[in-house]
Amino acid sequence: CQIMPANLSYLKRKIGTTNLYDPYQNIKAGTYWLSRYLKSWSDEASGETLELHALNSYNWGEGGYRNYLKKGHNASSWYYGKKIVSIKNKLISNGGL
Repeated sequence: CQIMPANLSYLKRKIGTTNLYDPYQNIKAGTYWLSRYLKSWSDEASGETLELHALNSYNWGEGGYRNYLKKGHNASSWYYGKKIVSIKNKLISNGGL
């Protein structure tokens, strides 16, 4: 997970994260952020588009990603989210998830 050190104090208050270099805490924090982004976008999207919005917000920061969309780009044009959703779909089709 790519958690920014600037978010550590917020994560400490919300979920008790104190060390981003601890694998357990880092995965817990990444899961928290993804869950938060899924909730944030749930009124505006569903299905794969919701996943793309959440993943792109996680990768780019939600504000930066929303600005990207305001410039006329769509969710599927951002490489990171597309790549992750593609990997997930391959794992599901191969019985891996």
